Amino acid sequence: IVWLLITAVAIAVGMSTIFLDVKILWDSYWAPAIACLLLLGTAHLYKTWRRDRTIATALEGTCQLMAFTAVAAPLSYVAATTNRPLQDSTLAAADKLLHLDWMALLGWMNAHPSLHAVFALAYASFVPQTILVLVALTMTGRSHRIRQFLLTFIVTALMTIAISAWLPAEGAWAHYAITPADHPAIRPSSTVMINA
Repeated sequence: IVWLLITAVAIAVGMSTIFLDVKILWDSYWAPAIACLLLLGTAHLYKTWRRDRTIATALEGTCQLMAFTAVAAPLSYVAATTNRPLQDSTLAAADKLLHLDWMALLGWMNAHPSLHAVFALAYASFVPQTILVLVALTMTGRSHRIRQFLLTFIVTALMTIAISAWLPAEGAWAHYAITPADHPAIRPSSTVMINA
């Protein structure tokens, strides 16, 4: 089922180039494609010659994770082409109901610059955490859980992409017209690059 979901997403992304004004940098898929072929080849060796299904499953799972992220990232940009009205005001109202005050949070962040590195590290740890889950499941002999983890990861990501298509938003920075003067200690990236 994991490969079917990956294939469906790849087809959707490919079809988007026909029906929508979307251009994909197909050359950016070479690296993940080669890495996946190497992972699948090694997994096959571990299944047939070494007869170690645990490592084979981990290698195939890593390949599936890499393949999914390569096709899901462009899908999130395709989802943004729905041209639905921005929902920032609705989301801000929901934040208010939850007692989340973005400007107060920004003020707190500005007052605690020593925590920025901790939060940046936590944010950047998403990929290593995902890899760590695959390694931990393999090392603890629970490779059967890898497929469960991957399916959960993929379904959750697809749901998130669908929600972002239905409730598009620019984000708090644009909604509250936050300028660099409002966040002297926080430097968001201004570079946008779309690759596999």
